[in-house]
Amino acid sequence: MGLAGFLKEKQHLRVRRGVLRGIVMVRIRDEMNTGLTFNEIKRVVKSWDDATLFGTPEGTLVSILYIYWRMKIRQHMDDESIFNHIDHLRELSGFPRGDRPNGLSLEDYVIYRIRLEEPELYSPESISDSYLRKEVNAVNEFSTNFAW
Repeated sequence: MGLAGFLKEKQHLRVRRGVLRGIVMVRIRDEMNTGLTFNEIKRVVKSWDDATLFGTPEGTLVSILYIYWRMKIRQHMDDESIFNHIDHLRELSGFPRGDRPNGLSLEDYVIYRIRLEEPELYSPESISDSYLRKEVNAVNEFSTNFAW
């Protein structure tokens, strides 16, 4: 990868961090009873390193959607092929191999991966499917306008 490619990837990472911080802050504000103001939440989330930030369920969501949209737009792949590729990448990263049901929508696939990768942390009781669907839709709306 040349300098231009490196700089473009760095810009994409900065965008992913920004999207990720935004949806994490909204979930903390809306779903958790922290007693913090939004500015306090913002300060806390901005202090997190990448491992902490990308280790949230939103981190999984943004990572999956980033790969999905890049493959969809640049390589014109169908959803099933993209899901297979993402499954393979996640497994190479040490996440468990699952028995994915056929015919999942993008929303359902993201929820499936989040529940598979950290079932004890990201149970439906700790982060609801409806909230995850709302986040997927928000990031998808951004993705179709920005195209990563």
